[in-house]
Amino acid sequence: MEVRRGLRSVGGHSDYDRVSLHRLQPIHPVPSITHLPRDLMLADSSSRRWLALVAIGLYWALLFTLTHLPGDEDNERPGRKIPHLDKVAHAAAFAGLAALACLAVAAFRPVTPQVLACIGGLLAAYAAFDEWTQGLIRDRTPDLRDWLADMLGMLAGIGAFLLARRALVGRLSKAAKAPAGVSSLR
Repeated sequence: MEVRRGLRSVGGHSDYDRVSLHRLQPIHPVPSITHLPRDLMLADSSSRRWLALVAIGLYWALLFTLTHLPGDEDNERPGRKIPHLDKVAHAAAFAGLAALACLAVAAFRPVTPQVLACIGGLLAAYAAFDEWTQGLIRDRTPDLRDWLADMLGMLAGIGAFLLARRALVGRLSKAAKAPAGVSSLR
């Protein structure tokens, strides 16, 4: 397997010389899920960056508003409510928030495992803050089980983002390898 090493030339441009297998990195590395080629990254378009920021901003504001509306005492009577439906709603809401957070970050930089950990930490802290502040609202109570549902939703949202990105990278790499005039995107 050939590898290359960058050298500085007099003009400031980078030249490459080929060296043995034991040094540096492959010339054609296998694309990884954390480092997409520049032409596959969402960051190439400023309008996509703005769209990602507006989408997560609106979603987050809507989520905060909905979780801080006063509760309804009638919903607390037995038989009027599907058991644990609120936990499903918490998980779904945070799955959407996590997926949008990943997309928003991907619009500006590669999403590495460290970045995913930061997104997870930020959303975990926000979910705790959200639950705590619900105690300040009439007929709302903080609940540890709601926070746990938020965390499951967050993990599902991040997982969905990673799966969708892996599928997109696979399809785009197949399209790039296809002969001219043949479409492998179906």
